Amino acid sequence: MKTLLPAAISLALPLTLCAEAPQPLFFFDFNTPGKVEANKGSDPASLVFRSADRQEADLHGPAGSGLTGAPTDLALDNSTATAMGKDGVGGLASVKTAQLSAHSFTVTGWIKAEGDRPVADGARLVEMVSPAGGFFVFGDASDGTLATIINSNSVPSEKDAYAAAGSWIFFAVSYDGGTQTVVYYIGSPTEAVTEAGSKNVPAGVLADVKAPLMLLNSGNFERPFKGWMDNFRLFTSENDSSGVLSLDQLEAIRQKDLGKK
Repeated sequence: MKTLLPAAISLALPLTLCAEAPQPLFFFDFNTPGKVEANKGSDPASLVFRSADRQEADLHGPAGSGLTGAPTDLALDNSTATAMGKDGVGGLASVKTAQLSAHSFTVTGWIKAEGDRPVADGARLVEMVSPAGGFFVFGDASDGTLATIINSNSVPSEKDAYAAAGSWIFFAVSYDGGTQTVVYYIGSPTEAVTEAGSKNVPAGVLADVKAPLMLLNSGNFERPFKGWMDNFRLFTSENDSSGVLSLDQLEAIRQKDLGKK
């Protein structure tokens, strides 16, 4: 048995390393107060925050508003939006001009709805759309259900999968342009990441999309997510399926965000 131990360790090590996600194109942890936040991903662009009156404003929450509750952990705060989704007006965080060509991609982040209503009614989590195509992830008409539109093709998650309100939810959406498959995932501070629906959709690939990357609202400021967001990431691959993160990679992100890795 003793002679097998080093071999077992050597076999386990690559599995651990494989769970590490690649560098994201965009990563915002919202921990730096101000009206502008630098991207911690590979793109040099910055995120600009605007209030409902469309003026630049600091939309970071107070100390401890982030996922972990630590004093230095802040969140993007859109809790003062007048309503969730199409009946509301609220703030917006956006990269003014982003460019995206993607054979595959994965969006990850944490959301916490303000009050007792979960994500719904077209509330935007992320949007990047141009005349050439694009995608956005939003609240479906059914409360607690997400939907994703890719190049004008819509795919919902499992019904009510994201129905928790007032507590943090880990969400992820991946798309593989090769298999043309959308997969949803969900987790929480206490529950590991699991799948929350998948479906094939003939959406093709994202080709030379040049548009603002918008978080927690649409460009007209009239589709707000009423609540908070933390640790937003966008992973992409222009040429293959490597922009689709595995379940193990998503779980590693969840644990890292919670300070458990």
